[in-house]
Amino acid sequence: MDEKKDDRSISIGNNSVIGSIQTGDKSFAHVQQPIQFPPADSVDLVQQLTLLRECIDRLNLADKIAVDENLAELQVQVEGKEPDKGKVGNALTKIAGYLKKSSVDLATKETLKHCFMQFAGWLGSNWHHLVNHFSH
Repeated sequence: MDEKKDDRSISIGNNSVIGSIQTGDKSFAHVQQPIQFPPADSVDLVQQLTLLRECIDRLNLADKIAVDENLAELQVQVEGKEPDKGKVGNALTKIAGYLKKSSVDLATKETLKHCFMQFAGWLGSNWHHLVNHFSH
Protein backbone atom coordinates (compact mmCIF):
# COMPACT_ATOMS: atom_id res chain seq x y z
CA MET A 1 0.00 0.00 0.00
CA ASP A 2 1.37 3.39 -1.01
CA GLU A 3 1.16 5.74 2.00
CA LYS A 4 1.27 8.88 -0.18
CA LYS A 5 -1.70 7.71 -2.22
CA ASP A 6 -3.85 7.02 0.85
CA ASP A 7 -2.96 10.26 2.65
CA ARG A 8 -6.16 12.23 3.16
CA SER A 9 -4.80 14.95 5.38
CA ILE A 10 -5.94 18.50 4.78
CA SER A 11 -3.83 21.57 5.36
CA ILE A 12 -5.17 25.12 5.58
CA GLY A 13 -2.62 27.94 5.37
CA ASN A 14 -4.04 30.25 8.01
CA ASN A 15 -7.53 29.63 9.30
CA SER A 16 -10.95 28.67 8.05
CA VAL A 17 -13.93 30.46 9.52
CA ILE A 18 -16.77 29.38 7.25
CA GLY A 19 -16.87 26.40 5.00
CA SER A 20 -16.81 22.67 4.71
CA ILE A 21 -13.88 20.41 4.08
CA GLN A 22 -14.35 16.83 2.98
CA THR A 23 -12.10 14.17 1.58
CA GLY A 24 -12.91 10.82 0.07
CA ASP A 25 -13.29 8.91 -3.14
CA LYS A 26 -16.26 10.08 -5.17
CA SER A 27 -17.88 11.41 -2.03
CA PHE A 28 -20.79 13.79 -2.10
CA ALA A 29 -21.95 16.07 0.66
CA HIS A 30 -24.59 18.74 0.88
CA VAL A 31 -23.56 21.34 3.42
CA GLN A 32 -25.77 24.17 4.50
CA GLN A 33 -24.38 26.99 6.59
CA PRO A 34 -26.63 28.15 9.41
CA ILE A 35 -28.15 31.57 8.78
CA GLN A 36 -28.32 34.16 11.52
CA PHE A 37 -31.50 36.19 11.16
CA PRO A 38 -31.64 39.65 12.70
CA PRO A 39 -33.91 40.38 15.67
CA ALA A 40 -37.27 41.70 14.52
CA ASP A 41 -36.90 45.03 16.30
CA SER A 42 -33.60 45.78 14.54
CA VAL A 43 -35.03 45.61 11.02
CA ASP A 44 -35.78 48.88 9.19
CA LEU A 45 -38.55 47.72 6.84
CA VAL A 46 -38.61 50.91 4.77
CA GLN A 47 -34.85 50.75 4.23
CA GLN A 48 -35.03 47.09 3.19
CA LEU A 49 -37.92 47.80 0.82
CA THR A 50 -35.90 50.62 -0.78
CA LEU A 51 -32.88 48.35 -1.20
CA LEU A 52 -35.06 45.55 -2.56
CA ARG A 53 -36.77 47.87 -5.05
CA GLU A 54 -33.43 49.32 -6.23
CA CYS A 55 -32.05 45.85 -6.74
CA ILE A 56 -35.12 44.62 -8.62
CA ASP A 57 -35.28 47.76 -10.80
CA ARG A 58 -31.83 46.87 -12.22
CA LEU A 59 -33.05 43.46 -13.37
CA ASN A 60 -34.60 42.62 -16.72
CA LEU A 61 -37.61 40.63 -15.52
CA ALA A 62 -40.16 38.91 -17.73
CA ASP A 63 -42.74 39.24 -14.93
CA LYS A 64 -41.93 42.89 -14.15
CA ILE A 65 -45.60 43.96 -13.88
CA ALA A 66 -46.44 41.19 -11.41
CA VAL A 67 -43.31 41.94 -9.36
CA ASP A 68 -44.18 45.65 -9.32
CA GLU A 69 -47.71 44.86 -8.11
CA ASN A 70 -46.31 42.84 -5.23
CA LEU A 71 -43.76 45.55 -4.44
CA ALA A 72 -46.65 48.04 -4.29
CA GLU A 73 -48.51 45.78 -1.82
CA LEU A 74 -45.33 45.43 0.18
CA GLN A 75 -44.90 49.21 0.23
CA VAL A 76 -48.48 49.75 1.45
CA GLN A 77 -47.86 47.30 4.30
CA VAL A 78 -44.38 48.51 5.23
CA GLU A 79 -45.37 52.16 5.28
CA GLY A 80 -48.56 51.47 7.21
CA LYS A 81 -48.99 51.91 10.94
CA GLU A 82 -49.17 48.17 11.68
CA PRO A 83 -47.88 46.05 8.80
CA ASP A 84 -49.72 42.75 8.34
CA LYS A 85 -47.04 40.04 8.53
CA GLY A 86 -49.12 37.64 6.46
CA LYS A 87 -49.50 40.14 3.63
CA VAL A 88 -45.82 41.11 3.79
CA GLY A 89 -44.76 37.46 3.76
CA ASN A 90 -47.11 36.57 0.91
CA ALA A 91 -45.92 39.50 -1.22
CA LEU A 92 -42.29 38.52 -0.59
CA THR A 93 -43.03 34.88 -1.43
CA LYS A 94 -44.52 35.90 -4.77
CA ILE A 95 -41.62 38.26 -5.52
CA ALA A 96 -39.11 35.55 -4.64
CA GLY A 97 -40.89 33.11 -6.95
CA TYR A 98 -40.66 35.52 -9.88
CA LEU A 99 -37.02 36.27 -9.12
CA LYS A 100 -36.18 32.58 -8.94
CA LYS A 101 -37.42 32.14 -12.50
CA SER A 102 -35.17 34.97 -13.70
CA SER A 103 -31.49 35.04 -14.49
CA VAL A 104 -29.82 36.90 -11.63
CA ASP A 105 -26.07 37.35 -11.20
CA LEU A 106 -24.39 36.21 -7.99
CA ALA A 107 -23.79 39.71 -6.56
CA THR A 108 -27.44 40.67 -7.07
CA LYS A 109 -28.55 37.35 -5.63
CA GLU A 110 -26.51 38.08 -2.47
CA THR A 111 -28.11 41.53 -2.13
CA LEU A 112 -31.56 40.03 -2.58
CA LYS A 113 -30.76 37.32 -0.03
CA HIS A 114 -29.70 40.00 2.46
CA CYS A 115 -32.98 41.89 1.98
CA PHE A 116 -35.05 38.74 2.34
CA MET A 117 -33.07 37.75 5.45
CA GLN A 118 -33.92 41.10 7.01
CA PHE A 119 -37.61 40.76 6.17
CA ALA A 120 -37.62 37.14 7.37
CA GLY A 121 -36.04 38.22 10.66
CA TRP A 122 -38.87 40.70 11.15
CA LEU A 123 -41.54 38.22 10.04
CA GLY A 124 -40.39 35.42 12.33
CA SER A 125 -39.31 31.81 11.98
CA ASN A 126 -42.34 30.75 9.90
CA TRP A 127 -40.94 32.90 7.08
CA HIS A 128 -37.23 32.03 7.29
CA HIS A 129 -37.65 29.75 4.26
CA LEU A 130 -37.82 32.87 2.07
CA VAL A 131 -34.02 33.02 1.87
CA ASN A 132 -33.91 29.52 0.33
CA HIS A 133 -34.92 31.11 -2.99
CA PHE A 134 -31.47 32.70 -3.15
CA SER A 135 -29.22 29.75 -2.43
CA HIS A 136 -26.36 29.40 -4.90
